Parts: sequence; C-alpha cells; structure tokens
Amino acid sequence: MTNAPCVLLVDDEAFIRDSLAEIVAGEGFRVLTADGVPAAAKLLRTEPVQAVVTDLRMPSGEGLDLLGEAKN
Repeated sequence: MTNAPCVLLVDDEAFIRDSLAEIVAGEGFRVLTADGVPAAAKLLRTEPVQAVVTDLRMPSGEGLDLLGEAKN
C-alpha cells in the first residue's frame, strides 16, 4: 500500500521498536524505524512522515528534540 500514511517509530531498544513496527504495519501504515535521534532526524529530512512515535530518553538524545525536525 504505497499511499498509506507513514509513521516513524524511534526507540533505542530493538525489541520495542520492532514489536511496535509490526503492530503498526499490520494496521496498514507504512513504517520507518530509527534507533535514535540522529537517525530519526535524517529520516525526517528525507521522508514524508505523518506521525512520529518516540521514546523520550535515549542515549543519543531526547525524543522531544525531534519535534523541531518533524515540523519542517
């Protein structure tokens, strides 16, 4: 489904990230994943994303720091 809305899932824990991705994809969304703030910020600059679900505290930075990137 290429016209499906895209959700970016950001979490440093692979099990959580992959589990959420499977659930969200199962609901028909296109899913992108990132293991931290730098990877997520890069995706936000290059991919059209309609929603971001992020862990708040990760070793690579605060998940809320992504809000500025997501606005643009």
